[in-house]
Order: sequence, then C-alpha cells, then structure tokens
Amino acid sequence: MILRELKLTNFRKFKSPGLVVEFHKGINALVGENDAGKSAIIDAIKLVLQTQSGEFIRITDEDFSTFDGVIAEEFCIDCTFTEFEINEAKNFVEYLSYEKNSDGSLSYCLQLHFKARRENGRIYPELRAGDNEEGVLIDGKARDMLKCVYLRPLRDAAKEMRSGRNSRISQ
Repeated sequence: MILRELKLTNFRKFKSPGLVVEFHKGINALVGENDAGKSAIIDAIKLVLQTQSGEFIRITDEDFSTFDGVIAEEFCIDCTFTEFEINEAKNFVEYLSYEKNSDGSLSYCLQLHFKARRENGRIYPELRAGDNEEGVLIDGKARDMLKCVYLRPLRDAAKEMRSGRNSRISQ
C-alpha cells in the first residue's frame, strides 16, 4: 500500500482550507525553504500512523493553527492509502472502501481521518476510517499494522545508527 494523499486542515501553519499533498509510488521528496511546512507534513504523517520506534508523539497547542491570534479548536489530518496487496488488505477489511479505476476495475482504498480537538484546556485525539470523518474507530491491532518506519534526516543519522537496544539497527 502507498500513501496517495494527505490533507491538512488547521494543522500548524496550514489553516483552513488547508493543504493537500499528492504522493506517488516510489520515492517522494519534500523540497522547500525553511519554515515552508516540510516538517509539519512529516509530523502529520507520524501523528496518524505512529512509528515503529515507539517514539512518543504528543499533540500540543502549537499543532493547532493560529489566525489573527485565535487558536483553532480542532485540526484534521486525512490520509488516503491505495494499491493494497491482498495480504495487506486482509488486515483492514472492515475499514476499506473501493474506488473504481479508469479501466472499470475496483481497487481497495483506506481513508483515515485523524482529528484532535481542544476542549477545556485538554486535547482529545481520535482516529477513524471510512468514506467520511464519521467512520469507525480504528482498533489497536489495525493501528499497530499501520505504523511506519521513520528515518530521521541525515543530519541526525549518526546518533540513530549507533548500536544499542533502541537503535535503528536493532529495529
């Protein structure tokens, strides 16, 4: 499976209507000036999928976009996955939808909707799957199978590649 599309709404610098990023099969590169939002895109993917390294990722008030001094009450991160192999699809059967291809065939599609809302000084995150943001909650097993491997930028690679129990090499 591949991440085909990422939509950010009210996440960090991407206030409503937000940002849509289209990915393709193979290697995708994010290139831009400092403070263009490259790290926000990567952090959004890490928030939704979590990482194999067990890295603790915490949502803070800074993750909610601010416009004219007003902090958004919620942010949304939508991910669309396609091109499932049968062995991958079987793990997400209750969450999958179908898309019609140009040749008339059907393919599996997994749409994830991550929403975090601020209420009374607390932040409440939730991950749902389905055609819209009111879909079903993702259970722990499926969520665990979605975890991604995050390799830090090369400037941080030396620390990550040292031997040890929690190193990238051991994982």
